Amino acid sequence: MERLEEKRMERSELVGVRRNLIFFSLLVLLLSVMKYAVGVYTGVTVLQVDALHSFSDFIGYLSLIFTLFLMTKESKRFPYGLYKMESLITFFIALFIIYNAIEMGIGASPQSVSSMLAVLASLISCFVSFFISSHQQKMGKEANLKSVEIFAREQYFDSIFSALVALSIFLSTIFPTLPYLLSLVIVVLIFKAGVEGIVDSVRSLLDMEPPGVREEIEKRLKKMGIKPAKVRVRKAGPCYFAEIIIPISADMDMIEFEGVKNRVIEELGELTCYVSVVPEIGSEREVVAVPVSGSEIADRFSNAEKFLFFIIESGKIKESFEKKNRFLGKELRRGAAVANWLSEQGVTVVITQNIGFIAYSTLKGKGIRVYRAEKGVEESVRAFLEGRLKKLEKPTRVRI
Repeated sequence: MERLEEKRMERSELVGVRRNLIFFSLLVLLLSVMKYAVGVYTGVTVLQVDALHSFSDFIGYLSLIFTLFLMTKESKRFPYGLYKMESLITFFIALFIIYNAIEMGIGASPQSVSSMLAVLASLISCFVSFFISSHQQKMGKEANLKSVEIFAREQYFDSIFSALVALSIFLSTIFPTLPYLLSLVIVVLIFKAGVEGIVDSVRSLLDMEPPGVREEIEKRLKKMGIKPAKVRVRKAGPCYFAEIIIPISADMDMIEFEGVKNRVIEELGELTCYVSVVPEIGSEREVVAVPVSGSEIADRFSNAEKFLFFIIESGKIKESFEKKNRFLGKELRRGAAVANWLSEQGVTVVITQNIGFIAYSTLKGKGIRVYRAEKGVEESVRAFLEGRLKKLEKPTRVRI
């Protein structure tokens, strides 16, 4: 798979979403016409109100389809496309939803006219709305389109409301108030969905950090053994844009950094549309790990009884501590297990006598530099601080 610094949402995906939305909008329009005609014919006013609500949904669909069309249009003035148009239209769609909630709350009232034709029309609306909702919710999540998800949720409430309309018509002569009270509950839920849509769109338009995304990125980076200096995230329409600043040492070459950057982009590809990975050269903080057996540097990296850790800031040792090698008894792929564990500890440098291929490759893949140790621990760490240690460009052992 080709690795890119910026991953753009596939246009073919948006085209597919638009086609499905056009189909759904036509279904909603047909439902609106059917319910209004039946409502006028039978004299059932609550069905007429429901029809008007469905027609406003149709207008919302047209606006959303137009927005998704604009999002893929690029120009010199808008080189990244018009992704924020989706956030803008989400704001107005949410207002539509709130308006419809208030409208339904006003229009929902005890019904004294009973008509099986009106009941059948409401049941058809219920099943069609549920079909649209289930397919549209899945489509919105896959494309990361919040406006599509909001509309899907509103269609789900529509299906419930249509069922309540059918129930209110059928039982209007016996229990005229029960369906009315249930419909008010649905109105409150629809109103809540609209408010959530407004909050999300305003956050996006103001470039506020979307909740939870930065934490998820930092969590994934931690699993990779990467501790970023800073993570910035913003949302434009359906896309998350991330800028990640990674501290690197002055002696790390750009080929190594490119490897780290590509791994980050690949890991975050499903979460974000655009990822920018920027190095912070000359980081003043290092975490050095030295494998030790007894009081001497271990002959082999993964056979060490314990590891000594040195926290170095501004070229000086600020803290040191030790941890036992909990993988010492592991028979298979011990070197890879130890390397992954060191990465989780935030290690940036390993000083060792000998290291095998798998352990070395794992450390390099995590962006950890490996140096050849000198006689003792203190001498080796001092030589590293003075820039005298030899950096290993390949493992010292072919087999581990």
